[in-house]
Amino acid sequence: MPDFVCLGVPYWIGERAGAVNAVADVQATGIAAELNAPWVEVVAAAAAPDAVTAVNRALAAAVVAHPGRIPLIFAGDCTACIGALAGLAAQQPAVVWYDAHGDFNTPATTLSGFLGGMPLAALVGRGNEHLLAGVGLSPLPEPDIILTDARDLDAPEADALHHSQVTHLPQVEQLLTHPLPDRPLYIHFDT
Repeated sequence: MPDFVCLGVPYWIGERAGAVNAVADVQATGIAAELNAPWVEVVAAAAAPDAVTAVNRALAAAVVAHPGRIPLIFAGDCTACIGALAGLAAQQPAVVWYDAHGDFNTPATTLSGFLGGMPLAALVGRGNEHLLAGVGLSPLPEPDIILTDARDLDAPEADALHHSQVTHLPQVEQLLTHPLPDRPLYIHFDT
């Protein structure tokens, strides 16, 4: 069995309120013990330009602090992908993004203004550049992203996705026949 590390990120858009219980509930299942893996709770330091960047800096550092282990990251929201990928940057992973939402909105296209609906777009350099800059992460090439199961898309988000180079596989089953990159993968799974 591979060596894992379980990283708990009990934050919701940079704040501990809301996501703390969900991450604690995952920890309480005993998954770390079942995998013979350490459980590490990510704690954000205050020295950052914003709370989301603080969380992502702490997460990136936690990933880097466990070389040779596969990080299983249990987070309160999708913005944790930025810290995860910053921590994994040396491995240059491609991304498989499982989510009912596209998370491909930008500040210019969002209908709600909710930052949790924008992290995939941010990862490829389409808005919220400060989040990537805050952790020293360069935008990922759009062809390195596979989005699957996204079925709840805002119209401007769907249009942006359609005109991008992100691979969109509407049905999860399509992953069974779609060629995956021959390199490390970051798998984002939003439940």
